[in-house]
Amino acid sequence: MTHNTGTRLPARHIYRRTKACLAKEFGACAGRNEDDILRATPHIWGLLSVRPMRTLLALILGFFSILSYAQRPSVLASATGLWQFEEHTVWVQIDQDGSAYQCRIAVGGTVYASTGTVVAPSSIHWQKIWGIDQVSLQADTMVLKGPHGAFRYQRATQTMAPACIVAR
Repeated sequence: MTHNTGTRLPARHIYRRTKACLAKEFGACAGRNEDDILRATPHIWGLLSVRPMRTLLALILGFFSILSYAQRPSVLASATGLWQFEEHTVWVQIDQDGSAYQCRIAVGGTVYASTGTVVAPSSIHWQKIWGIDQVSLQADTMVLKGPHGAFRYQRATQTMAPACIVAR
């Protein structure tokens, strides 16, 4: 079946007129079989009329996905404090204002330090050296996963080394 332009339309976007043409459109129907007259439905109505439940479920899923992402708590509240990498001279300090500081003292005594910012919901953007770390918390362990690997930090039982405090 073809539209009056001679092109075939997809079945889901058309409907068949039944039995008689409307009086105001009679001129377009004159001389044609009424069963062969097709009309394309507007695009949005075609979508809704073809699969209304699928469309409704997609909209609901999209709404709740956005809502759950917007309400995801930031790691900042749980991660505030001083963290240490095993028993090495590596510390991460996360402050209430969302600032972060990482300090590493190499075997030769060289201090590597960088400041950063906690970005919701769960990453730290370091200004230099380490790039972006994804943060996850599991009990008293903080895992920083970034371009240089994944590292597990424990809540510090001792204070940061004086060389790191001076570098800050």
